Amino acid sequence: QGSEEAGQAASHRVVSGDNLWTIARARLAEVAGRSAGELSNGEIAGYWIRVVKANEGRLRSGDPDLIYPGEDVELPPV
Repeated sequence: QGSEEAGQAASHRVVSGDNLWTIARARLAEVAGRSAGELSNGEIAGYWIRVVKANEGRLRSGDPDLIYPGEDVELPPV
């Protein structure tokens, strides 16, 4: 994973059990210095949409609901 600072892009190597929602939630929590449980679904949803758009055409399945371990997901700046 890349830099942990807001305003910078990063990437995430997918592991078993990941999905774009949990990846987006973890990145937001990390940058905000908050626990994932403190984030509202509204906060996560806004960033999740950006993560989906950033990875259009990059995912092996072509479907943001189906990602595979070993894929790299691009995370836009928070």
